[in-house]
Amino acid sequence: MRRPHWPPPCRLRHTAAMPTAAGQDPATPAADALRALVARLIAVQEAEFHALARALHDDIGQQLAAIKLGAMALQEEDEPDARAELAADIIATAEQTVAALRELSARLRPPPLEALGLEAALRWQAERLFRDGPRLALALTPLPHRAAPAVELACARIAEEAMRNALRHAGASEVVVSLSSAGAELLLEVADDGAGFAPEASPGSGLLAMRERAAQVGGHVAIDAAPGAGTRVRARMPLSGR
Repeated sequence: MRRPHWPPPCRLRHTAAMPTAAGQDPATPAADALRALVARLIAVQEAEFHALARALHDDIGQQLAAIKLGAMALQEEDEPDARAELAADIIATAEQTVAALRELSARLRPPPLEALGLEAALRWQAERLFRDGPRLALALTPLPHRAAPAVELACARIAEEAMRNALRHAGASEVVVSLSSAGAELLLEVADDGAGFAPEASPGSGLLAMRERAAQVGGHVAIDAAPGAGTRVRARMPLSGR
């Protein structure tokens, strides 16, 4: 049996001191920017994980606990009408749990995206989110061809975050979602007539996530907003990705 070959200690020390990428020393501004980008990406992912954990605990966890308690009460109940009422409550709670699970699954990946494409996924997202919300206007121009899968997913996620922000924070009466292309680029815009905010304020994790998602596929996000003047989120990404 051959013994593994390990580099001598001096070579290990030399390897650890090698430049990190493209000849860049770890102390250069480029390396610092890369570390800052990685830190922001980790922060965004952690925020998403915490949101999912809260949804699992606050919604699904409590609903499952209610189903368990209802089933235990049903076991001990002898009166037919009371048993029927308990069974109906259990069924209703189970239906709510199924709906919550479907919502979480949709947040992880929009169901129509892979099968039907970006336009269908955006329409599905918008109609689902704005079922009981403010007025919604869609201007989805067919793209010349399907974008790269990573670009489609980034666009869908950016659109969803922008629409959720308009619903949660803006107090908007109308939201307009537009999709088009210019040359080899995809253009997405989500505009609302809500409260707006001060652009110089520190961005929240949602705005940061939108920018990082676009950057991962070679695009960028611009946010135009002012207090009392609404918000406009514009994303531009190459159709073919990075």
